[in-house]
Amino acid sequence: MDDIKNKPKSVRPPNPYFQAIIWTVLIFFVVGVLTFSVYRYWRSIYLTSKGNLPALRTIEPFSFTERSGKTITNRDLQGKVWVANFIFTECPGICQNMSGQFAQLQKILRKTKEVRLVSFSIDPHTDTPEVLTTYAERFQADPDRWLFLTGDLKKIHQLAVKSFLLPIDENPPEAVPANGKYLHSSRFVLVDSHGMIRGYYDGSEPEALQKLALDIGFIMREGGSN
Repeated sequence: MDDIKNKPKSVRPPNPYFQAIIWTVLIFFVVGVLTFSVYRYWRSIYLTSKGNLPALRTIEPFSFTERSGKTITNRDLQGKVWVANFIFTECPGICQNMSGQFAQLQKILRKTKEVRLVSFSIDPHTDTPEVLTTYAERFQADPDRWLFLTGDLKKIHQLAVKSFLLPIDENPPEAVPANGKYLHSSRFVLVDSHGMIRGYYDGSEPEALQKLALDIGFIMREGGSN
């Protein structure tokens, strides 16, 4: 009797159908997680490099004198994708770098004739059309594609601060020899064909220039240029 009581009970083998269901559920779960991860990864790349370009604000109307002597207004840029920056020719600091970056951007976009580059001078008392012409030649600026605008100081500063939301201030006298007359932003501003700001980019960073070129392409594909 003791032998019968101590005899180990037989273990029932696992149900093969139940095992198959468990493995199927696990496989679908893993595949689902991987699929979702891949989707989030590619979506983040798409939004970062292309699609995350909301319309931020509208550029206010302006009218200034180009280095050629022609009057250029915001209406002349209607239907064009354009990139703006604010510089002055006597700037001993970031302006040279910014203009060099614009020259690089001009090369990158050499096959994209619909895009314009627009440099506004924040020191129009010094930067006459003749001075801007000499400055532009140093950077091999294409006169048909890269505009240099000068005009009323108050109106240009107001456009930069209130419309483009880029700060401008006068440097204290002790800082002028090293940094020039004005303290200003190094950002480039991307504007679509409807006059809407679509992005800001650090004009001193080469990586930002590549991002800017990609975003220009996105805007043109979405219909940002006529």
